Amino acid sequence: MQVQCCTLSKVGVDLNPEVGVSVHRSADLEPSPLEAITIRIHPRYCSHITVLLHLKRSPRSCSSLHFDQYDHYQESCDPWGHEVTAIQRKDSTKPTPEGLKTTKVDYQNEDELISTFTGQDVVISAVPFPQLNSEKIIIDACIAASVKRFIPSEYTTMMESPLTINLPIAKEKVLIRQYLNSVIPDTSSPTTWTSINNGAFFDMALKYGVLGPNPITKEAVFHDGGDKEIAVSLLNDIATAIVKLLEPTKFEAAANQPVYICSAVITERRLTKMVSEILGIDFGTPEDVDVKKLIEESDERLKRGDMAAVIDHYFQMMYGEGYMGGEFMRFNWNERLGLRIMDEEEVRGAVREILGA
Repeated sequence: MQVQCCTLSKVGVDLNPEVGVSVHRSADLEPSPLEAITIRIHPRYCSHITVLLHLKRSPRSCSSLHFDQYDHYQESCDPWGHEVTAIQRKDSTKPTPEGLKTTKVDYQNEDELISTFTGQDVVISAVPFPQLNSEKIIIDACIAASVKRFIPSEYTTMMESPLTINLPIAKEKVLIRQYLNSVIPDTSSPTTWTSINNGAFFDMALKYGVLGPNPITKEAVFHDGGDKEIAVSLLNDIATAIVKLLEPTKFEAAANQPVYICSAVITERRLTKMVSEILGIDFGTPEDVDVKKLIEESDERLKRGDMAAVIDHYFQMMYGEGYMGGEFMRFNWNERLGLRIMDEEEVRGAVREILGA
């Protein structure tokens, strides 16, 4: 199977916990001001894909990470003989890892994309904050080239509520999903799509204090009381889900389907208690944030041109009334994919590993 990954991210584009990638953290690079995050696909049914995203850390949280460099791709060995190609912008001057097959294309040139995609089985879009105008060209090229499966950049908490289109962080993703449904009306089409949604990126959200306890500031924030359940995913588990969805027995079942997976179900209160016990931190009295009020304030900031406020709408997706963040398990594919959901002791182990405790 031949797999291509596209990324259209630009320098300065926000990378938040819903960015469309499956990742595995390279712990040995932690001391560096640039944090390397690798995207990896397991070798059994598909080639390894390793993508290095060089990110600049933000003091605010993982919600505000920014691209420091263009994305780089690195291919690891593939004992099953599948070919992986990384796509770069034509004007990119960034070096690529040795041994990686890459090709440079003009993302606005559909004919060039069609030529590049011809003979490919899967195209994975790894675009933070994807836009319909740019993704449409890629989708159309996939269809023209008869690519078997297109994986759009969703990777968020919940896309099934009709209210999702009202969220600045998700509106374009909804429009892309709608476009996919319009141009690929059924699974008899040569090209089909599968999206993957995984809740919050647990590794980063925990480390940078997005979901209750903040081990950096030693403070905690609860949204709407801190007792609402939310699904979260370890980065490795997202990568594993991608691989499993490319297995022959899962490939057809996932055609034209949104797939939801998670590693655990947590609340901010339970997570705060757990981190407090593991790290020995007294988080004091948590700040209780009313999500409805938070969004009202964020909307005002957005009107003033403060685009950093857009990330607050992720809490609306997770906790807001009618946005179905708490109904994540209704759509869950873990059992179908053979993915476990961690119990409390496993979550504790994951917390220790993520925080180096």
